[in-house]
Amino acid sequence: ISNGVCAVSTDQVTLINNQQPSGASAISGTTVECLPASATSRTFSVTNLGGTSAYVWTVPTGMSITSGQNSSSLTVSMTSSAISGGITGNICVTASNTCANATPVCKAVELQSAAPVTPGSISGAAKMCPGESNTYSVATVSRATSYNWNMPTGLSQASGGTSNVISVSAGAGFTSIGNITVTASNVCGTSGMRSKSIGQKLPLAPAPISGTATGLCSASSVAYTVASVTHANSYSWTIPAGATIAAGAGTNSITVNFGITAGAVTVRGVNSCGNGSQRSLSVSVNPGRPASISGDVAVCINATKSYTAATAVGAVNYNWTVPSGASNITTPATAKTIQVLFGGVVASNQIITVNASNTCGTSPSRSLTGISIQSCSGSRDQMLEQGFSASVWPNPMPGTGMLQIISDTDERINLRLTDVSGRLVSERSLEVLAGTSSHEISVAGYPQGIYLLQIQSAAFSKTIRVIVE
Repeated sequence: ISNGVCAVSTDQVTLINNQQPSGASAISGTTVECLPASATSRTFSVTNLGGTSAYVWTVPTGMSITSGQNSSSLTVSMTSSAISGGITGNICVTASNTCANATPVCKAVELQSAAPVTPGSISGAAKMCPGESNTYSVATVSRATSYNWNMPTGLSQASGGTSNVISVSAGAGFTSIGNITVTASNVCGTSGMRSKSIGQKLPLAPAPISGTATGLCSASSVAYTVASVTHANSYSWTIPAGATIAAGAGTNSITVNFGITAGAVTVRGVNSCGNGSQRSLSVSVNPGRPASISGDVAVCINATKSYTAATAVGAVNYNWTVPSGASNITTPATAKTIQVLFGGVVASNQIITVNASNTCGTSPSRSLTGISIQSCSGSRDQMLEQGFSASVWPNPMPGTGMLQIISDTDERINLRLTDVSGRLVSERSLEVLAGTSSHEISVAGYPQGIYLLQIQSAAFSKTIRVIVE
């Protein structure tokens, strides 16, 4: 200052560029409230903390600023439909001046007119085992701001908090069926409860066991298999006493070495929940029952016919019973296919039976019924096979009789007469010319009874039963 009467004097002023506003105080006004849908407006305000020339406000969807933008006091309006649907979010204000903006100040808004409705069905697996985790969720619920989940004993919420999607873990304590429940909440209240039953994920029952069920007397390396079982991590097998699992324990396919005891082969799936339902296959050490007997049911008197039993698993012998008056002339008599020499008496409804046996036991019997023994060509035993036939008459024979041969070619045949025990009684050879020839047979002096005349050529073999009177 130099133009006064006093001496020259000075002063200093500091000017600060880019002065930051001090910001705003916390927002005043009710922002969390359950209110009637008819409410239409609300007022919010802040206190100037200095250096502020304007306030910029933002509001959540559903609110409209009606006055106060750029001032410290704000009025907003709301429609009934917005309140009915729920207004949520943040109301924020930013203090500013010509130099800068302060950090925004915000306050959570939740204005509702009613509690949420009950959530829809819970999505997620219905079964779990200890050590597993699954995700469970519900569709978002109108007006809901949080979701409240509860777990049964043994299950725990691993993540998701109060959202509509959570992760659940099963601990060792989860051993039975329980319910996962959820409700939706807002400032007006809590919805009804939705629940989902959660059980243990035990393996399902196995499909039928495939493998041999009969004739297992001391059998080894017998295979048994089931299809893979849903939820099974391993398989538990049990077998009859005296048997051992040779390979495959814990898998769905095993081989078994059997002893002499029948019983059952059983299997069930296993996982961390425990054992599933059991499947069983009854097994027998005895042979299986022969499925059928093949052979003629219409035969001539004194004819020899072949009969064969279907193969029985585990069979060592086949034990035959033939009709009264007929003989099993096979050696051994326990063969699978036998020759039956029928008697000289006409009969109907005759039966041949067979069962199978091994060292462990005997199967049920199989029968061929309805066998008819007929008088063919004047009671002569007559058969034509590969151009050769032979017949004996009379039969029964009192002392001498005739053997008639019909052949398409010249033949040399051998005749052997044995008793039913197989002891040779007589033997001789004949030269037979093509056509029909007759030859005398003598049984004079032979004890009464049944004899077997075996006729053998290069191409033909036949046995005729001869009854000596």
